[in-house]
Parts: sequence; structure tokens; C-alpha cells
Amino acid sequence: MRKTILTAFLFSSLSVATFSQVSDSTYAKWLLTPEIKRGFDYALSAAKLTYKDFTFRTDYWEIDSARLTNTNHLMFNPLQVPYNVLQNASSDKLEFRFIETIIRLAGDIFSTDPYRFSGNLYQDHIEARKQDLMNKTKNFELKGKLKYDYSLKDAFFVLLGTTEQAKEWSTFFSLKYKKEEIEFIQNRFVQAILEDTSEGGLSVDQQDSIQKHEEETTREFVTLSGPNRYNLLPQLFVGAFLEGLNRGLASLRNMPKSYLEAEDEIIWEDKQHSAIIGGTGPNHYKGDYALIIDLGGDDTYELSRRPNFENQIIIDLGGNDKYFALEDYALACGNFGYSMLIDVAGDDLYQGKNFSVGCGFFGYGFLWDQAGNDTYIGDQFTQGAGGFGIGILKDDGGNDRYQAARASQGFGFVRGVGALLDANGSDNYFAGGKYKELIGLSGEIRYMSESQGYATGLRPDLSGGMGFLFDYDGDDSYNVDMFGQGSSYWWGLGALVDFKGNDRYLAQQYAQGAGVHMSLGCLVDSSGNDFYFSKGVSQGCGHDLGAGMLFDLSGNDNYVATDGSQAYGSANGFGILADGAGNDGYYVKDKSNTQGVGNPRREYGSIAVFLDCGGVDHYDGNGGENRIWKPEKTAWGVGVDGEFGALDTAQVKK
Repeated sequence: MRKTILTAFLFSSLSVATFSQVSDSTYAKWLLTPEIKRGFDYALSAAKLTYKDFTFRTDYWEIDSARLTNTNHLMFNPLQVPYNVLQNASSDKLEFRFIETIIRLAGDIFSTDPYRFSGNLYQDHIEARKQDLMNKTKNFELKGKLKYDYSLKDAFFVLLGTTEQAKEWSTFFSLKYKKEEIEFIQNRFVQAILEDTSEGGLSVDQQDSIQKHEEETTREFVTLSGPNRYNLLPQLFVGAFLEGLNRGLASLRNMPKSYLEAEDEIIWEDKQHSAIIGGTGPNHYKGDYALIIDLGGDDTYELSRRPNFENQIIIDLGGNDKYFALEDYALACGNFGYSMLIDVAGDDLYQGKNFSVGCGFFGYGFLWDQAGNDTYIGDQFTQGAGGFGIGILKDDGGNDRYQAARASQGFGFVRGVGALLDANGSDNYFAGGKYKELIGLSGEIRYMSESQGYATGLRPDLSGGMGFLFDYDGDDSYNVDMFGQGSSYWWGLGALVDFKGNDRYLAQQYAQGAGVHMSLGCLVDSSGNDFYFSKGVSQGCGHDLGAGMLFDLSGNDNYVATDGSQAYGSANGFGILADGAGNDGYYVKDKSNTQGVGNPRREYGSIAVFLDCGGVDHYDGNGGENRIWKPEKTAWGVGVDGEFGALDTAQVKK
């Protein structure tokens, strides 16, 4: 999928008329710390702005059938974005209930129903299916020396019953698509949203031809889908599926410890339902199983794609395991169905292709690794990626490595939510290096990343989704090229939140809190001594009616950029950089569009607010220690540095 990087829409404006009345206490909450709130007060006074000026009109572009309610609301209220994102990042931390938080956040992705997360769903549906399977399988007799245990039997039939019941649900709600329409989605439409390595060296005319073909395919999909055919996953049934999964896990925890010491390999197999229980030996699983319960050992999984509406649950209780996807739509990918993979312990390897490793594409995919130093490898739509569904990758501990080419690591596509959550450890995130992108007319070639808390749509027909990367602890390294690290495109909401650690953020362009072309991007780093580097359109940059924000709440930080960064409002956008505390350094090459510049394009101008709320700081650019400045040739751009009780707006540098 190609983007016309430098093209902007040339209509509409900033507006103050549609912003609702909000109290100062609410703004203080939205802006995360009292120091940042006081800094905003000083900055807005100096720039002759009010909080009401931070809004966009949304009547300049027709709301398409894919627009998400939450994103549309936040376009009216962009200053809510950091608080909105932090609320969701903090909700239930990394408990299992976080999935429900994501589902509620993405509520209008799903078909509406009156029951939501009813406790009776398990009894009404999955319990009945479990009993039916148990009655048909009267001789549940484990191989080897293990004695009969009800806990393992209950877990097996609960989980198998969950996959079987989900098949009926997903089949029923997917009947709205004919077989040939599903084939169109999985073949032609997919090619319009995946990148191809052969396109990187093409001329501008050749790329334009490919883009036009992809736009035609997208419009064909829009015509096929209509306004009411995206919602394939009723919220009711996702909740029931999770209840069944949680019940199965509870039964596994009640097993005797002797079961985790068995040396046998395969101890039970149900070939009719493609389900298997493996012992603690070094098992090798190959195929498209509906259910695998593995009790431990260093295992190898070679996983194939499940058929449409066929669901999958894999639970591995221990060992250093290797998981390989043999094809696309495999390895914790829900495609017209549900797919869950839970690994309890061990240093594991997950190697996927396209649509893998915690991906929901017209479905629900969830990968949960609970311990160990793990490695995740994928291509596109991977490692917490959601389009027309939800994809979550959740890692509870260890020093992990995440490597992907594109559309990964918290990637939200149309009608989708993608989330990557890492609890602790010093982690390495890399996305890029494969799919080339020609930049404008300069001939420079970079690589598309679109990862690490990134969301996008299909311009101009379909609004984007929501992409989140939440890292809770550890000294982490983030590396992308084009698009990523809390950025967005075309009515998407992308966010990266890092709570603790000394972190390193590296990017080329459209990154580190960048909202581009009517979208919302946000990066929040709560603590640690951090380093940020990007060429441009980054570090708190809003371009073309987009809002981009970078909030670093504490620590001794250094920010390095070339241009279009460090609080830059471009083409009626909002750009905000706010640093709460610490001795910081700010370094730029081009002063004309950095550190508090809002350019005056399209007669209405743009807004930029640069804040440093404390510490002894160093500037190479417009800013200065203990000063308020207003860069030249900017109507609504301002920078503030200092202890705000001691500053006076009369100090503004003309």
C-alpha cells in the first residue's frame, strides 16, 4: 500500500466553535502533571491562545463507514489523547482483564449485543458443548504412567468445547459474506494493503499506477462491504470465548505436579477434533490443530493456517519452545475466527510471516508469553496487529527482542485495534529494513515501518484504527524508519507509552508523537534518562489537520532532530512537546520549523507549544534556559522553559 507522502488536503481550518466547555481541573488531568498544566497556561497566555483553540472541525470530510467513535471524539478534543491513552495503558495493568479493556475501547468494531460480558455465557454455551464432547469421548485414558486426573480432563474438554462453540458463532456472523467475497478479501484486497519488495525501485509513474490500482481495489471492497458488514466479531462471543479460556487455565493450574514431571511425549490425541495433549518430552507439532495442551519440555511447533471459522487454542506450560508459521495467517492469527496461544515459561522463539504472532484480521488473535527472554520475528501485520478485528501480543517478563518488517508491534488498521504489551525487561524493538519507500521528488529511498504504536487507514475511503505499544519497565530500545513510535495517518490513533527505564528512540520521519493527515499520534515516557533521534515530522509534530504530541514526564533527556520537530504545527496541525522535569538537551538543525513553530499556511495557521518545566537545560535552536520565546514567522507558536512561578509573559522574545 503506497502513500502519497507529501500531498496535503487543501481545505478546512482550525475552529474554536465546536469545543465543549471544560474546567481547568479537567485540563490539568488531561495534561498529566501540574507542572505541565502551569506551563501550558503560561504558553497560551504568551501566544494569545486559549484551550478552546485546540480542536479540529470534523465537518470538512464526510464520516466514512469505517470511522471509529473514539477517534472521531478525540479529533474534537486532541488534548485528551495523552490522558485517554494512559488510562487504557494503566487499566488492570497486565491482568487478563486487559483484553476486555481493549474490547471496550474498540467497542464499535464489534456487532452490538445486549449481553456483553455476561457471567451466564459460559454455562449457557461452552459448558453444554464440553459435556457433549465428554459424552462422545468416554475413554479418556492418558498414555504412559500418568493416572487419571479430572483437572486435565476438564481443561481439555472446556478448551476444545470453546473452539467448537466459537466455530458456530463465527460461522453464523460471517454468513453476511459469500464465499467469493471472502476469497476477494483474502486475495485481492489483501494485496492492496501489503507491501511488495519489488515496488521499492520503481519510478514515480510506476508507483502512481500501482497506487491507483490499489485504490480501485479498496473502493471495490467498500462497495462489497457496505456500512454494516465490518463487524464480524460480536462482543458477546468474544467475552464468552475468554470466559472459556480462563476456565480452562484455572483447571490446568489445579493439576498434580506429577503431571509436569512426566517424560512421555504425546499422552492423548483426539484426531477427529484435531486436538492433542503433549507430555514434558520434546514434542514436535505440525499442522493446523484446533487445540494443543503441552505440559512442558523444549517443543517445536510448525503451524499451518486454520480454515475459515475454525478456531485455535495452544497452551504450553514450560520449556524453551520454537514456534514457526508455515504460511500466512498462522501462529496466533485470528482470520475469520479466533486464535489464542499462551506460553507459560521458557526462552521462546516465535517466527511468523504475514498476519501472525498476535494478529486479528477479520478475527481475534492473542499471544501471551508469561516468562522468559523471548524472540519475536515477523513480516507484515504481526506482533500485536489488528485490522477489522483485534490483535494482541502480551509479554509478562524477560529481556525480549521484537523484529518485524512493517505494520507491527502495536499496529491498528481499518476497523481494528493492535496492541503490544511488555511488562518488564530491557527490550529491543525493531521494525523496517525490507519495504522501500521513495520520498517525494528527491529520489531518497527509505524503509516503511508503520509500527510501534502506529495506526493508519486507506486514504481516502476508509478511516484508520488504533495501535498501541505499552512497555511497563526496563531500559528499552525502539528503532523504526518511516512512520512509528506513537504516530498515525488518516484518521488513526497511534500511541507508544513507556513507564520506566532509560530508553532510546531512533527514527527517520513521521515518528515519536506525530499525527499526519487528519490523525492523532502520541508518545508518553513517564520516567528515565531517555534519548530521542529523528530527522523530521517527529517529536511532537502535527501535520495537515493532525495532532502530534510527545510528553516526557521526568528524567535527564536529550532530543535530536533535523527539521519539522520538537513542537511543530504544520498545515493546520497541532504540535506539542512537553518535558516535565530533568536536565535536558534540545538539538536541531533547522530553526525555522522546530521548537515551538506553528507555520502560517492556509491563512488559519497552525499551533505549536514547546514546554520544559524544570532543570538546567541546553538548547541549540530557538529555545533558551528560563525563557519564553515566540519564533519568527509564526502566529500561534510558543516555547517556555523554566520554573513557571518565576516567569513573566513580558519576557517573550519577539
